[in-house]
Amino acid sequence: MARQKSYHHGDLRQALIDTGLTMLEEHGLEGLTLRKLAARVGVGGRHLTRLFQKHLGASPIQVAKTARVQRAKRLLTGTDMAITEIALQAGFGSVRRFNAVFQEVYRRPPTAIKRSLSARQS
Repeated sequence: MARQKSYHHGDLRQALIDTGLTMLEEHGLEGLTLRKLAARVGVGGRHLTRLFQKHLGASPIQVAKTARVQRAKRLLTGTDMAITEIALQAGFGSVRRFNAVFQEVYRRPPTAIKRSLSARQS
């Protein structure tokens, strides 16, 4: 009879968080709801949210939003892609939503950062 791997309680929690983070980093919430993400990790949505809040200080939704906006900023500063392309590549459903989230996180619209980069390169 095969022996199942035994996890220490804290290790299991960390494994659940790591799995959730990996999924969010690779896919964001593209096509996923919190419930689907939690099911893929193997726990309920409320439990996953509690684990993220306790150990990361943010919900899975907040982590996904942060990952999307950081990906967008890297594209904004590292490519010459148009704002619309960046918004879609970073996983935002619309340019309007992208602008709102970017402004909320960085306190500047993405166009201001793009303009300041263009001015520095000139």
